[in-house]
Amino acid sequence: LTLLVGTGHQSPTLPRCHRASCFASKVGRILPDVPEQARGVWKDTATMKNTREGYKQKELEQAQIEGTMVRLSEATSVKGMEPKLVLRHLQNKGQSTTRFVIDAVEALKKGDLVGTLIEYNQFLSVLCARGQALIASALLEAMWTNGCRPPPSVYSYDILLEGADYAKRPDISDNLMKDMRAKGLKPSFSNYNWAIGAHSKVGRLESVKRLLNGLRNAGYEPDTDTYAAVIFACRTAGKAQEGLEFFLEMVNSGMQPDVDHMNYMIAVAGQAGDYDRAMRMFAQLTGLGMLPDKGSYSSVILACMQADRRDMVWDLMDKSMEAGLYLEADTYSELFEYAQKGEDRRRAVLIAQEWLDGEAEVDRKGVSQMDRVVDLDVLQQALACCAEEGFVGSAMALFVGVQKWAPLPAARAQAYRSVIAACRKVGGHEMRMLTLLKDMQKYGITISEEELAAAYRGAIQQTAKDGQAEPCYQILMEMERLKLPVDREVLETVARASELARQRDRAKRLRVQAAKLAG
Repeated sequence: LTLLVGTGHQSPTLPRCHRASCFASKVGRILPDVPEQARGVWKDTATMKNTREGYKQKELEQAQIEGTMVRLSEATSVKGMEPKLVLRHLQNKGQSTTRFVIDAVEALKKGDLVGTLIEYNQFLSVLCARGQALIASALLEAMWTNGCRPPPSVYSYDILLEGADYAKRPDISDNLMKDMRAKGLKPSFSNYNWAIGAHSKVGRLESVKRLLNGLRNAGYEPDTDTYAAVIFACRTAGKAQEGLEFFLEMVNSGMQPDVDHMNYMIAVAGQAGDYDRAMRMFAQLTGLGMLPDKGSYSSVILACMQADRRDMVWDLMDKSMEAGLYLEADTYSELFEYAQKGEDRRRAVLIAQEWLDGEAEVDRKGVSQMDRVVDLDVLQQALACCAEEGFVGSAMALFVGVQKWAPLPAARAQAYRSVIAACRKVGGHEMRMLTLLKDMQKYGITISEEELAAAYRGAIQQTAKDGQAEPCYQILMEMERLKLPVDREVLETVARASELARQRDRAKRLRVQAAKLAG
């Protein structure tokens, strides 16, 4: 298996975990995403025998890599580094910078950093995993021009085609397929599948069908992944009838549909306005031994919205929440607009909060920035609903999301205003309003003197009412430091609070000050 990969030959049915383990064995370490069952294959390869010498060599290489990480964490140049160490640095996403990536690729292109085909392929994998398919394409071209031995293989192109699919770049996948044929390489089954996936994600149905015909003409037969991509293309292009035909073709070929196929068909039925078929297919999931996932609920909810079955929409959304599933980002956007049209503000705010929680869950799982989508306009509209209805708790939760996703002061200013309006409508949140206004000043957002003075007066009234004499007095002192106007009513309020706290000297002094203002 190792010899096959090393010479550039790749079987289209070879499991990816086995391929990764073979590559890892060549560079003396296990890739972090190799499953446990693949590690047994790695241990049995001829390159790393189960001997004392083999383990000793591996430990020495690992110590060399770990001992160099301090230097690599601050590295700005790849000059003088071994390809193995550069790869380790690139795979550590928390430390690798864009400048370092560009330097590494330039060094490879110039021949300053010489590596084997397997190491070059690993560079391609790392770049594509980082969403840098264009840079990876430039590196592939350098592999040809610099006389890489052995030359780039079908698997090298497979890595890049997967990266193009991930980045939704059908233009890159088309160029790669043409380049393969120009270099005398026959595209593999996996190559065709990745190319079909890249086109399907942007709804290029005609291109998908052209590639499907090319796959068949090359002597391959489509599998369930191929049909999933084709049906998804029909869904994205809004071609419901063609999607149904491809689905039936797959089933009649003896292939068992999985949950993704069913989800796409539910969505296709919903787009065609066939509400009954969408609901039947959703109900069939459990009959086929499948558990509905977020795609299932998203698809059937969109179908119900298309048929304007409002009660069923909210019922399905509640069920997805009970199951602990977050919907797809596009579905949340559609749901929010649907709730807004029905003037159901409470539901609209709930949808925005659920969407935000889902994005936070994605963030915790470490998904790359490309996969995280949040609609700032939806958050702002939801905050406006909170301001109108006085949902202070929801407003604060949404506000945290706006702070994360809105780097611009103007967007943050609107969010601040909405939360303050919600606090003002309900009342009893004067201290929170004052804190928000101070934050606005810290971020350079303009606030009028009258608005700030009113917030301070409100905070004094709230703390005095709660019997907090010391905070009440400190707020007054802060007003005087900022040279904000202090009237007699404010002084009397602080004096009464001080007197109740048995701070009679302070209360007497404040009353004298209030009398002077009255005079």
